Amino acid sequence: MRTNGWMRTGVVAAGLTLAVCNADTVSAQSLGDIARQESERRRQAQSGKTYTNEDLDAVESSATPPPAAPAAVAAPPTTTTNSNGVVMQETGKGTININAPEAKNNRDENYWRKRSRDMRENLARVRANIAAAQQKVAALEQAAPTPANARERQAAETALKQLRTEESMRNTDMAQLKTFAAGQKVPPEWLEFD
Repeated sequence: MRTNGWMRTGVVAAGLTLAVCNADTVSAQSLGDIARQESERRRQAQSGKTYTNEDLDAVESSATPPPAAPAAVAAPPTTTTNSNGVVMQETGKGTININAPEAKNNRDENYWRKRSRDMRENLARVRANIAAAQQKVAALEQAAPTPANARERQAAETALKQLRTEESMRNTDMAQLKTFAAGQKVPPEWLEFD
């Protein structure tokens, strides 16, 4: 029985070895076939004449100049005007010239008055909120010192701090608007700042 086991193992090993050898041969043949097919495909895909160094040397040594190319006739430019008055002119060279009318300045007296009024109203709102927050903090300082009052007071102080930061930003915005308006030569009475 032992001999039969060894024989079976030997036969299986020999069969596997043969299969591996055949697979290598089959793969090599398949790769060779593939290479030949690719070479044939490339040869068929090349159209026209194949130039060699001899062909290039013959061109350089020829004494006759090549014929002059015919002069291209320039196409007249195409001009288009859209509803906003923008004129676009396409030239034959693939470029576009755009001529637009001057932009209209929509910053009239109403614009400046509305802008300054909105800024003043926002600043007044922030200042009213600051006054209310200050009163709340003062009331909480007078109240009995309980943990709930301490938390509420801390929240009110945090809100007050944020409101003061917002007030500072609003003041900066107003200063920037004044500077910008002065640069645009806006009459100061249009802004109506305090």
